[in-house]
Amino acid sequence: YSSAVPFATNSGSLVLSFMREGFLALNAKTGKKVFFERFRSPISASVNAASPVVAGNRVLLSSCYDVGAGLWDYRENSAGEGRFDTLWKKKDALDCHYSSPVAFGEFAYGFHGRQERGPVLRCISLKDGKVMWEAPSMGAGNLLRAKDKLLVLSENGELIVVEASPKSFRALHRQQILGTGARAHFSLANGLLFARDQRRLVCLSLDRFE
Repeated sequence: YSSAVPFATNSGSLVLSFMREGFLALNAKTGKKVFFERFRSPISASVNAASPVVAGNRVLLSSCYDVGAGLWDYRENSAGEGRFDTLWKKKDALDCHYSSPVAFGEFAYGFHGRQERGPVLRCISLKDGKVMWEAPSMGAGNLLRAKDKLLVLSENGELIVVEASPKSFRALHRQQILGTGARAHFSLANGLLFARDQRRLVCLSLDRFE
């Protein structure tokens, strides 16, 4: 379920994937395996759906089903040979079900918990996985980062603009833009936001939030 993401290194590009069994890095040119570490649920009926999040030389993975979050750091030696080192793994810090988290500076933001059990938006420190804040319940949703703001779209169709700060949850704007069932991820392009529910597609201008 998780989408692969590119990862640039001094010696070439890698492709990072959160596979069924764990964290896999491949050489983008040759397809050769560069790194693998097991990071999966002990539960058979489980999935890894959130994509890897790249934050500089670090990679954050997160999943539900008794997995939790983990952070890896990439380093290369003088010969150009690279490796990922595990910085930390922690359960109940940021357990993302289907929504991929985002990183900004030394912090990550994402929906913690199972979709059907009412997840909550959280901010965690990339340094050690410490929970910095937890937002009031808004149900499940997806999010993107636009400069120093988070754009959050709940499954109930509400768009919430949030300050991307580790200090506290601060909603800057709330607007109902869709109906219920807005589970598909939304996107940004040239200051325009595109989102859909099960009935319609909408396009909104974000100029006022620049």
